[in-house]
Amino acid sequence: MVSINATLVIELILFLIFLWGTKTFFLRPMLDTMDKRESRLQEDEECVERDTSDAEKMEDEYDHAIDRTQRKIHEKVEKERRSAIERQLNTLMEHRREGDKEVSQVRDAALKQVEDERQKFASLKPQIVSTIAKRLGIGGLDS
Repeated sequence: MVSINATLVIELILFLIFLWGTKTFFLRPMLDTMDKRESRLQEDEECVERDTSDAEKMEDEYDHAIDRTQRKIHEKVEKERRSAIERQLNTLMEHRREGDKEVSQVRDAALKQVEDERQKFASLKPQIVSTIAKRLGIGGLDS
């Protein structure tokens, strides 16, 4: 059986003082440090989540801005392309009108020259007939 004597009581008191000292000087500061660290980690995680969310929002805004800019650029390029085609078409039409005008002038001049040649031929016709008749020795044919 266990007898309670003074040594056991002193050892028990010393053990309790040891436990109190360990708790007060080691365990409590260590638990406080661990709690602070855990709360800091939790705050950091929340901060990371907020920053991630903000970054995703910014990325979406950036993507939308890029899409809008690309659409505007595409619209401008398409507008300029249409404008260039229209200018080129107008230039071609102007050249065609000028060409048609020149062709008409040349045709009118050619028709006038043909008509002049016909009139000359009509006036030279009696001379040609008499010259041919003389050469053939027919003589005396007058038309």
